[in-house]
Amino acid sequence: MNKRLKQHRHLLEDHRILQGLLHSFAIPTYIIDKQHRVIHWNRAMEALTGIAAAKILDKTDHWRAFYRTHHPCLIDLLVDGKLVEIETLYGPGGTMPEVLEDAHEFVGYYPGLGDEGKWLRVTASVLRDDQGQVIGAVETMEDITEHKRADEERESLVVELQNALAKIKTLKGLLPICASCKKIRNDKGYWEQIENYLHDHSEAEFSHGICPECAKKLYPKYYRSKK
Repeated sequence: MNKRLKQHRHLLEDHRILQGLLHSFAIPTYIIDKQHRVIHWNRAMEALTGIAAAKILDKTDHWRAFYRTHHPCLIDLLVDGKLVEIETLYGPGGTMPEVLEDAHEFVGYYPGLGDEGKWLRVTASVLRDDQGQVIGAVETMEDITEHKRADEERESLVVELQNALAKIKTLKGLLPICASCKKIRNDKGYWEQIENYLHDHSEAEFSHGICPECAKKLYPKYYRSKK
């Protein structure tokens, strides 16, 4: 067996091992070559996108898995070294770490994935040969939908609590009240009915009535006639 044939077989074996490792990788991962052709699409990517590897390998329209209209994926821009386009297209859409020449990460929402869309943390990096030449790129995706929605629900709850607290009025400190008529002196020095004061400084509402003791004083003839 000549040396070239041995090298070829070793390369095939290495490729087979790599394919097996990537397919067993739990994180959705795909790889493109320098010509933007998909050369690997693991099982986790199939589960995430609903697209089988057989339908996308050797093709360059992998953007269809994520967008309804043509849109360069992060992995494509990295392969072409279009750093300005990366910042323009992906900057506003998610968390933006420092733009690197060989790697980039962002968080974005993909409405076409799943029944209600998905939030993904996308990380892509350039692949180089032993000479330092770009030969492709790899992109991984982490589904953070549940975490993102939990954060949104938490933020919504905080806003609701803040709004509720803002509506609550409390009375604190000493209240100057007349010992005879029970009027309260307000902050401006004027005396006002206690129900008016409490209405302005709390959430209380009043329903007027007459207690039995006052009724006896106000209507003595009525109570005497009942005896």
